[in-house]
Amino acid sequence: MQFKWANGAVPRHYELQVRHYMSVMNIDVAFIACLFSNNENDFVWQKIERDLEEEENTIMELAAFWNNHVMARVEPPLVEKPDAVLESLRRYFGPADKSEPTVDLDRKFVVNLKEILALKEEKRALDAQVKALETRIKSLYAPIVEEMGTACKGTCEQGGECFKVSYNPLYREGISKDRLSALRAQYPDIYDEFVDQTESRIFKVVKSAIA
Repeated sequence: MQFKWANGAVPRHYELQVRHYMSVMNIDVAFIACLFSNNENDFVWQKIERDLEEEENTIMELAAFWNNHVMARVEPPLVEKPDAVLESLRRYFGPADKSEPTVDLDRKFVVNLKEILALKEEKRALDAQVKALETRIKSLYAPIVEEMGTACKGTCEQGGECFKVSYNPLYREGISKDRLSALRAQYPDIYDEFVDQTESRIFKVVKSAIA
């Protein structure tokens, strides 16, 4: 986040808010500040000068949104990154309900569904290529790992070239499914206190002929 403020820059979404305030208040200069932590060395501030041309374009976009969506009561399209859109929808609708009846989708989504199936097929082919490449890469470095043993670094020099190799361990804490089940059975209060249940949903499309 901090790098977005480097060399006098201001994150675009912050800049647009400040420029809107400048337009509303009819002022020519504004200052914006940000404190990244409780350390005063992480405090930055930037000066923003009014840009009438950009301001006019922004006002036109605001007017278009107000007239075409707010006043017309037309839901705007989802234009954010897909993950952000899906997360927003998850928070808006809440948990899934398997007792809900099947939804008859608008026929306009047929185009989307066909493209999803085509892209998934393309992804399967690419995934197979990636898996083959990963297998080949591992087969090439397996004898190198054997020579390194428990060492984490190695070098190889030949013909004026030097290759530096690292094979560092990664550690993570976890609990097996069996141990988690045992914890739930033997210490249900502790389980409920420390184990959080999260929900994720898988989007799946199956195409079939209508009987």
